[in-house]
Amino acid sequence: MKKYCENSINGRHIWTSVHHPQTMGKLSNMQKGLKRFLKHRLGRSTNMRDNDENISAYMDFYNNATTVSTTRSVPAERYRGFIDEGWYTRLVKMLKLESVLPIDHVPEGVT
Repeated sequence: MKKYCENSINGRHIWTSVHHPQTMGKLSNMQKGLKRFLKHRLGRSTNMRDNDENISAYMDFYNNATTVSTTRSVPAERYRGFIDEGWYTRLVKMLKLESVLPIDHVPEGVT
């Protein structure tokens, strides 16, 4: 894993010990947001397909649109070197919001 991270991740990987709050904060924050999103979208549903689709939608949003305060960049840009241009369209379609949010025009501040 260490060799993969050194060769594949655009930036320095921080190795942590279990339950180390200073370095686990970003991951913990992402997981809390994911849990809130899934609870809002699915309630108590146990449908694995719905779970997978909603997790993919949230991860697209999180990795391509949320700026991490400590790095001042979005996770996709930090780790892959670029932002996925199709994330917004996939998110709008998956959440069935085409009638409310325009797909052909990405809002200001959303990359």
